[in-house]
Amino acid sequence: MADARVNRPDAGATPQEPKPSPDTQHPHLPESLTIRILDGGSVASSYESSTVVTVSLVYPLNRFEELVAFYRSVLIGWNRLENGGPNGSSVQFHSGADSVNVGVCVDMESAGVDIDAACVSITQQQ
Repeated sequence: MADARVNRPDAGATPQEPKPSPDTQHPHLPESLTIRILDGGSVASSYESSTVVTVSLVYPLNRFEELVAFYRSVLIGWNRLENGGPNGSSVQFHSGADSVNVGVCVDMESAGVDIDAACVSITQQQ
């Protein structure tokens, strides 16, 4: 399990208020995000302002357990809530106003309605 950063075309840019992803068709990983991520996911959406950074990532469904194990190992001391049920599983980690949510979801790129992906949503206060 490696820590990874997505190629950032705007590296070195000064954050502005508000700064949604400049190309909504190709969202990017915000430069100011410091919460670690696993490689192999795609950025579904992102938003950055002077007070908050949010990003949503989509991974293959078979990586759900790997993602949960990764965040359990790097978010030591964070509160954790685990949910399981007929509509899928999710694990929520939070510390203060920061949060990481890992769950099973529908990959909007697939245009399907069945759960076919593992999604990670991160909110980080600046």
